[in-house]
Amino acid sequence: MSYLLLNEDLARKTNLIQHPDNKIQDVYMYMLYEFKEFLHHQINDKCKMEIIESKLDRKLIKSLFMPLIYGKTVISMDMDIREKYGLLLSRKDSYNLAKLGIAYLNNKYPDIVNFMKLISIISWFSSVMDRAVVYSITYFTTRQDYMSFIKEKIYVYERNSKKKRRVTIYVPSMERDMRKTQSSACANFIHQKDAYIAMKVVESLLSLRAPIYTVHDNFITTPPYVRIVPDIYTQVFINMGFPLKIINAFIKSNLISPYNQNNIPSPLYLSMDDEEPIPSDFLIDLLNSHWPENYRTKTKKQIWEKKVSDLVKYYNNYVDAVCDRKPQLNDSGVSCDYLYEGKWLNFKKLIENRSYNYSVHY
Repeated sequence: MSYLLLNEDLARKTNLIQHPDNKIQDVYMYMLYEFKEFLHHQINDKCKMEIIESKLDRKLIKSLFMPLIYGKTVISMDMDIREKYGLLLSRKDSYNLAKLGIAYLNNKYPDIVNFMKLISIISWFSSVMDRAVVYSITYFTTRQDYMSFIKEKIYVYERNSKKKRRVTIYVPSMERDMRKTQSSACANFIHQKDAYIAMKVVESLLSLRAPIYTVHDNFITTPPYVRIVPDIYTQVFINMGFPLKIINAFIKSNLISPYNQNNIPSPLYLSMDDEEPIPSDFLIDLLNSHWPENYRTKTKKQIWEKKVSDLVKYYNNYVDAVCDRKPQLNDSGVSCDYLYEGKWLNFKKLIENRSYNYSVHY
């Protein structure tokens, strides 16, 4: 996530970039400290704050915030809090604490929240357009196509009791499940990129004839190769390049490619550089050209217009996070074109200039 957002602070907390204290960092311990500090500014009741702090630990923080990428809701967070605190907090206090968790994330990590919303809303448009969501890497392409389930009632005859009983079963329909498509989109997007990184690391080690075994994102090898694993790992990020092109490719696959499939003349953006931001006017025209007939009613028209506005907002927020929009100066000191990759080049240098090695056996 820190790479996709070019977030140097998050990269240090997750050990992609070396931290000034030269020690391995734990992002959830940072979040624990930050969340406590945030709560102190939001909760004036000293006794209640003491109760919250008594049970607020790293394990709870991870269970609350890590699954948000999978579509975890405030209600799910509330259930985790109630399970942890039991009768120490009322149901109202538990729910309010869950809402404060969302407020903390929005306040402290707005770029992560915006990124999740961007991937989610792109997937929503694919679903409304009656298309599967497409995720691509160089190795393979994944098509996410969740279908809604409908209830069907059947009767079964129990041999032992000799009674007939009615049972409700859920049968998949041919209608796409927009809610599940949205809630799972960011998780599937991140998982595929994680898988790509792991596959590239394994591929590099196998090319060196090094033994390799993986457990999730852990790479296990023999002592002679231990020292090079972190270098290979970070080199994969460097080779992935400017992250804006990954997001632009995702938009192309799901929103722009239908032009070719429907034999509609391709818009101007298809000839532009993948590493340049997509113009807002083009995005609006593109989305409105896909406006389905079943979204032409007054109510659904308002929904569609709101979604178009939100996608453009989330995309521009992402561009602001990863792009350097300041005019660049050439060797003569004259203002020239934007160097959109400026932030990426600085981030890349921080990854390249590594003087540490986090292998366990180093």
